[in-house]
Order: sequence, then structure tokens, then C-alpha cells
Amino acid sequence: MLFDNLIVFLLSERFDFGFQQPNVAGAFFAMIALSFWVFFLNNRCPIHVRFQWFYFILGAFSGLAMVLTQSRGALFSLIVILGFILCLLIAKRPELSRAYCIKIILLFTTLTSFIFFTNMKDRVSSQE
Repeated sequence: MLFDNLIVFLLSERFDFGFQQPNVAGAFFAMIALSFWVFFLNNRCPIHVRFQWFYFILGAFSGLAMVLTQSRGALFSLIVILGFILCLLIAKRPELSRAYCIKIILLFTTLTSFIFFTNMKDRVSSQE
């Protein structure tokens, strides 16, 4: 019962997390998620390999915070920049292109599941 009420509360409004606007908070969390996911994608350093899934989880929490702000601009910029980073990584190290593509698919799947879990799917599909 309490968990259901918490989910209804989380999905009912746009969060601003103390910023002036939810869009500013969305851009902030998109930058944080992007920085963690770049560390997740780049596995050249042994330290990064050891903490690779830790970076993914931190980026996922930042991505969830971004989705809770329901900022369409932050979502669009995050997706475009992740695609650009994928192209750069594949151009730099083509032998790892399959591993990069699998990781990017995992990132997009995580982001898409957050979008469909929250009310952001209605905001993205609206024509406002």
C-alpha cells in the first residue's frame, strides 16, 4: 500500500530537485549520467574495468533523476551525444565496435525503460 502510494507520487509531477526549473535539473542530471556512462563505455584503464558496472549504476540513477524531471531537451541531447560518442569510440577502436554497440544498446534499453515506467512517455509523445 505504501509502495503503491510512493509510485503514484513519483509519477504524478515533474521534479525540480531544488533547481529553478525542471529543465535545468534535467540538463544537470543528463550531464552527470553522460559522464558516468562515458566511463562505463571507455574500458582502457584497469581501474575503469574494475568499476565499470559501478559507473553504469551511477549513470542509471542519474538518468532516472533526469527522466523524473521530464525534460525533453535533456533527453534529446543525452541521446544525441551518446550516439556521437559511440561513433567516436568505434572510429578510434574499430576492433571493439561490437562491445561498444552492446553497451550502447544496454544504455538505451535502460533509458527507454525509465521513460516508459514514468509519465515521461506521455510528455514525449505529446504535441505541446
